[in-house]
Amino acid sequence: MKDNTDNLRTEYIEVGANWRFLVDVRFKMLGFFLTLITGLGIAFTFSEDDAVRGVISIAGLVSSFSIWIMELRNRTLYRTILERGVELELLLKIIDGQYQRLQQSWKKDTKKGFIFTQSNVIDTLCITIIILWLVIFIPMVKNQSYMIFLSMIVILIMAFMIYRRNISMGRKMETQEINRKK
Repeated sequence: MKDNTDNLRTEYIEVGANWRFLVDVRFKMLGFFLTLITGLGIAFTFSEDDAVRGVISIAGLVSSFSIWIMELRNRTLYRTILERGVELELLLKIIDGQYQRLQQSWKKDTKKGFIFTQSNVIDTLCITIIILWLVIFIPMVKNQSYMIFLSMIVILIMAFMIYRRNISMGRKMETQEINRKK
């Protein structure tokens, strides 16, 4: 039994390192994103050539969407690490551990409908910037009805992704709660 406890403690330490790494990645990626968007915005403002502005708009749109997708993927990793951290705390009989507190805090925020979470703020920022790039790019395209249709499709895809993510997170938390009670 001692070997298993030592293995669990080692894994608990590793889970903590992974959690810190992902939090660090999140803020570095956000800093990179804001720097990139600012640079593209400045380049767009000072460019007078429509072709260059079109390329900058597309680059802004693609990079914004890509970084947002990476952020959504990292959230899955956060949840996986959080879930494993809670499991390890229960196995190690750690009462009121850091991962249990994080999970309780997340549950309280979602049950209260608290909208100003880091994830929601990042979603809002990314979606706003994506829409901004679309609004900038649409007038540059000759067939604007096609671009408006494409823009609406992109916005609907983003809304669906957020909805799906929120549903799956809620189901995971309910399943964990049921399993913990067993």
